[in-house]
Amino acid sequence: MRFCAHPHCGEKVHNGYCPTHARAAWGSTQPAIRIRGRKLQALRLALWEQQGSRCASCQRPVLLKDMVRDHIINLATGAQDQPTNVGCQGLCITCHDTKTQQESLRGRQRNTR
Repeated sequence: MRFCAHPHCGEKVHNGYCPTHARAAWGSTQPAIRIRGRKLQALRLALWEQQGSRCASCQRPVLLKDMVRDHIINLATGAQDQPTNVGCQGLCITCHDTKTQQESLRGRQRNTR
């Protein structure tokens, strides 16, 4: 056990901050409203065609059914899901999963500081 990481707090914790000083993992407190259904599929198709059917990260060819419309700034940090392709990129499933894991790890680390 050690003291809370907040200055002058005397509460004992296992790691990071006490419940009084804990921060949310990400900046957003409201869940993001996501685009779904046919509108999302049309946006994915436009993004896939715009990128030349390649993953924005690894540049390998990707089929439309395997492309994920990824938000460059994730929705958990307060970004909005907008119909425009600004702020979005098409990723293959592998690159998207890797990026999501890295973002999740950063969010958890932020919460323990």
